[in-house]
Formats: sequence, structure tokens, C-alpha cells
Amino acid sequence: MPLLDGASGASGRVQAKACAMARAVNRKMSEHYQALRYLQGHVPVKKGGWRMIPDTGLTIPGPSPGNDLRLEEPLGMGAFGVVFKAREMDTSTVYAVKFPQSFGADDEMEAFMNEVMAAQQIQHPNVVQVVHVETSAPGLPPYIIMEFLMEGTLQDQLNRFKDLGDQVPPNRVRLWTEDLVEGIAAINEKMLHRDLKPDNIFLDGGRLKIGDFGLAKIVDAATRTRTFKGRQHLWYMAPEGWKLEANRIQIDMYAMGIVLYEMASLEYPYQLPQDPYDIDGLRDMHFFQQPAPLHAKRPELPMGYCHVVSRLMEKRPLDRFTDWHQVQVAVESAWDSHRMAEVAGPDSVGLLLAGAAKAHHLVTRQRLEEEKRAQEKAYKQRIDRHQFDALRETISRVITEFNKRSSLGEIRERRSAANSAFQLPYGGTIHLESFPVDPRLSLRRGQVRAAAILYNDRGIGLNYLLCRADDADLYGGWIVCRCKQSASFRPRKKGERWPRTSPFGFEKQEIHEIERADSGTHIYEVTYDEDVGRAFVEVVHDAFQQGTDGS
Repeated sequence: MPLLDGASGASGRVQAKACAMARAVNRKMSEHYQALRYLQGHVPVKKGGWRMIPDTGLTIPGPSPGNDLRLEEPLGMGAFGVVFKAREMDTSTVYAVKFPQSFGADDEMEAFMNEVMAAQQIQHPNVVQVVHVETSAPGLPPYIIMEFLMEGTLQDQLNRFKDLGDQVPPNRVRLWTEDLVEGIAAINEKMLHRDLKPDNIFLDGGRLKIGDFGLAKIVDAATRTRTFKGRQHLWYMAPEGWKLEANRIQIDMYAMGIVLYEMASLEYPYQLPQDPYDIDGLRDMHFFQQPAPLHAKRPELPMGYCHVVSRLMEKRPLDRFTDWHQVQVAVESAWDSHRMAEVAGPDSVGLLLAGAAKAHHLVTRQRLEEEKRAQEKAYKQRIDRHQFDALRETISRVITEFNKRSSLGEIRERRSAANSAFQLPYGGTIHLESFPVDPRLSLRRGQVRAAAILYNDRGIGLNYLLCRADDADLYGGWIVCRCKQSASFRPRKKGERWPRTSPFGFEKQEIHEIERADSGTHIYEVTYDEDVGRAFVEVVHDAFQQGTDGS
């Protein structure tokens, strides 16, 4: 008999609750197994010092002298360590004990522990209390004793709402938002958290507390020579974090905006890359994606509140709030105005708020699209410059060999970013000039978005084309294109020099003649090969011949 197959109504809710409980058990068993595996390779072991690897049943010094703790089951693991449930042996008080991961150097560990000790100074009802930091227990690595909160995390709560097909009620959205804003405001007075996410937010009596300072950076770090940087969860890292820019409280605002969006909609605001290890895709997600308007997903929430969440997630730090007091005022004002509107009915200001949200969404989308195009263009240009330098290195090898074997003078190169001039012995110059091709050429051999022209003083020359097989071909390769006039055509323009000295290359303004010649019958004919060095030799040889003929 199928288990509650096709259940609906109350039975359906029972089935959903049973499924949620089963998933929670499986998740906890998986965390237990992973934590034990993690301990084997990541908890620090120091020669002549730390001997024991923490495990269930181990007795460790507690927060007060002579009152030890016994480690119970692992609660989970993260980028910065493993957390155990622990019970005080005399009083049975339960704590959470965190053993940080191994560190590359003693000063890194010291910097980290200094920040945790600073976290111990934060006393706030919406912040998980750090009870004790132990750094000198014999044979043990440093560890952190925190208050134990048995109601689980915000992520657990959001998963339960999803499993039941419900949303977080508006009044609870407001209550939890106030908890989080007040908690992070208290934290940011002393330090940056830098790892805000639903898994690091805990429930206590139905209210929220922010925990896990594993990534925190002291706000007054300017007075210190070093602080522990660590790593942040990539789903919540602000654009300035990806750019390795100076961190301010706005980096926590961005992460908080994502958390609030998830809390209100039960959806992550961005489209994640298919490959979870696609770091470039995750970075570009934060740089260029725009979340769907929150109000479209939860129209019963105040429009002003949705504005606050959107502003917290602005890409540019300066577009976010200046401080958390501004956020608190904005949140309070949004809910109070919403409550008044529910009593008095819709007003014109509400219509203006909706219009402002729509305009903000449109303008932001256009700006992000422009920024994405600009970044893609700059990225392609960097690749093209790299490839042009590679072309010049190929030519340089030819010159080096000539200079090594020549007793009658050397070829000298003068370089700029986009051009080179090769001074020949006994006079004459070979010019190499690079330029972008926009729009790109579509040839039978591939796509061309960058080119160079090589020519001597007589006009004999050719083009180097940076040819890509398709859009997936990131770097492409250089090919040689020699141009000449077709014998079956005469000049198209009055006064045009004819015949042109062949072979020749096209300059930037004429480069699309190659595409026309490549596609069929044309006044020009083009031939291709891939011997870049040989092509340079031919142009230099013609220059030497010109000097000989003129003597």
C-alpha cells in the first residue's frame, strides 16, 4: 500500500511534516558523519603541543575553573571548524563548543582568536553569546564555548515552511527582520561579521540570534597590522568582496539583504550557475544579476519594506544604507505606514512607492546590463592584448635568431602597447600595428575580433588575424592573410591608386574588405596560412631587396 499516496488536507500536512522530519534526521546523520571525517584532516595538531583530536566523550575544561565539559554529538561543520554539543558535568548546563580549523601560521590563529575574544564583549539579546575562549588547555587546540540554542537555525525554519507549502507570516517577517537588524547593528559596532547566512542565525524562544563569528573582521582593524580575513560563503558575498576591496559594514548589509529576501520569499534571489563550483559564474551572478522584485512574490508585504531589502542588495556599496540606524528607521516606517494604509485604504503615496519600485528595477537592470557588456568587452580586450603580445614574441624569436647569426647589424624593436616598429640595419622600418575589429569578421575559417597589419616602407605587407572557431574559443589563434587585387576588377573610386603593391594588408578602416573577399568574387583576393614567423621574414626580405635594388 503506498504511503499516504494522494493525501490531501490534514493528512497531506501530516505527510509533509513526516517527510520534513525524515529529511532533518538524514541531514543530521550526514552532518555527524561529515564532521567526524572533517576532524581527521582539519583540526589543528601542533608538534609538541596539541595531541588530542576532539571527539564525542572527550572531557575538556569548561568556562569556569574545575567545571569540565563533556563533548556530545557533533552539531555540524563549516568553513571554519567543527561544533560539538557539550554538557557541563556538574550542572548539566549545555553549551556549543567550536574547534576552529587548522591555520597556516601561529599569527593567523592568534588574529582569529583575538577577533573571537572581541566577539565575547558583545552582549545583545539578538547575538549568540560567546561564553568563553580557551587557548591554553593542555594537549588541546584552542576552542570557543558559546551558548547552546536548541531550536535550530533560521535555515531549518525556512525549510519547514517550504516543506509545508507555507510562507513566513508577515508579522513574523517584521519581528525577525527587527531581530536581525538589531543584532547585526550590535555586531558591527565592534566588528564585521562577513559570514551572514540563514545557517548562522539561530532561534531562541521564537526570536533570532546571529552567531558564528568565524569570519569576523574587527572594525578598528586600521590600527592593527593584521586581522584574520578567512573565506565567506560565496552565495552571500558582496561584489566588493569579490573585488578584494576594503570592507565596510555595507558588506554585511548586502548579505543581510539576501537573507531577508530568502526569509520573505523562501527563494534565493539569484539564478545560481548550473555548476556549483563555477566560481566565475557565482562572481558574475553577484555583479550583474538583478533579483525579481520581492513585492511581486509577496504582495502582502509593505512596499516600503521591499524597498529596504532591494537597497540592502544594491551592487555598489554607496547605494546601500550608511548605517544600521537608517535601516531600522526605514523598516519601522514601512510597517507603520502599511498598517495605516490597511486601516484607511490605499493612498496616492502607495501608488508612488509602487511606481518607484518599478522604475528602480528597470533602471538598475539597464545599468547592470551595460556594466556586464563593458566588463565583457574589457575582458575580451585583455585577452586580445595578451594574444598580440604572444604574436610579438613569435616575431621576436625570429629577430633574436637573426641577430645571433648576423655580423652585419641587428634588427631593433621599439614597442608601445598596441604597436611595434622594427628598425632594420642599413635603413628601413617594418611596422606592426594592432587594432580591434568591430563588428567582427565572419570568415570561413572563423570569427575575427582583433587584427594587426604588418608592412614595410614600400607598402608590401599582410594582415595577422586573431581567428576563433566559435564563441567558446576563448583565445583563438593568429593566421596570416595576404591580400592582392583581382585581375578581373578595376578601381572603384576615382583617383584610387592602381594597381596596389601586392601583397598588402588592410588598415582598420578597410579591414572588412577581407570578409567581402572571403565570401565570394570581389575586387580583392585573399589567401591564408598559419606560419606567423615566415610571414614576417617575407616582409623583411622584401625591404632588404628594395634596398638592394635601389643601390
